[in-house]
Amino acid sequence: MSQTIIPRPNSALRNSHHSEESSPSGITGHVDIVGEAFLPNMADPVIEVPETLDELLDTVEAWDDSEIPCAWRGQADVRWVAVPSLFRRLQKSGWDDNCITEEVVISLEERMVADASKAGVFDSEPPDVLEFMTDVQHYGGATRLLDVTTDYNVALFFACRSCPGVMGNLLRYKVRPSRVLRQGSGATWGDIVGDPSRGYPFLVETWLSNKRIRHQHGLFFTATLAGNLAEPGPFTHQTLDSQVDMIWIRPELKEPALNHLVLLGYTEDYLLPIGVEAFAPTYGVGVPILADGTGA
Repeated sequence: MSQTIIPRPNSALRNSHHSEESSPSGITGHVDIVGEAFLPNMADPVIEVPETLDELLDTVEAWDDSEIPCAWRGQADVRWVAVPSLFRRLQKSGWDDNCITEEVVISLEERMVADASKAGVFDSEPPDVLEFMTDVQHYGGATRLLDVTTDYNVALFFACRSCPGVMGNLLRYKVRPSRVLRQGSGATWGDIVGDPSRGYPFLVETWLSNKRIRHQHGLFFTATLAGNLAEPGPFTHQTLDSQVDMIWIRPELKEPALNHLVLLGYTEDYLLPIGVEAFAPTYGVGVPILADGTGA
């Protein structure tokens, strides 16, 4: 039988842009989304720890909600904190979490756009910062966008594909429908960074259409920082507009889960296809041409 961990609601609750009346009354622990009723602001997630592969697959399938926008993220090590790469870049550069604020993040983003404009990389007309940021994130740059997927099998693959002997983590995000920025809706980067409801997330459909994104059913989860990175945030805690819960994957279940996914067609080659950016260097000027006309 799987183990369910139900942490207490986080005591360091933030001031919310929602009224007290909008919060479900009498909530002292985890409550699933029912209609428009979400958890109290910045409460801790529920964690399931299945003991068998069947329990793992049953739990994941049961958690996939077709009525509320739902996204998944797989991390191979449960000790990794799910935060966007730009925040991790600041941490790796020696910044203390208490000093990582929205103002710092916006300053770095503005500098990135300015540098890209000078280099001729960002030259769309009219300027589309949202599309630019999704491009940067996809090609390995550090942004406030967190990669997620609508397909739980994709997330399960990434939670199991590495770090053998270490427990993996499968995160499920649910977002209020009004917080989903859909492709073709006219959404802009300003809708995110200019949102008056700081600390509340958006689910962003990707503007990209390359094979890797299509195969991974990729999109992005993002938010502004209400305070600083040391405080509970929507990437790891519940808000009035979102819910995040976790399924911890025991180390001994990783290989059986991957074998199951292979049978469904979720393989390394399918989910991580080689694109032109990876293929082109194999025909670069420094690659010798053999007598038969092939590369080395």
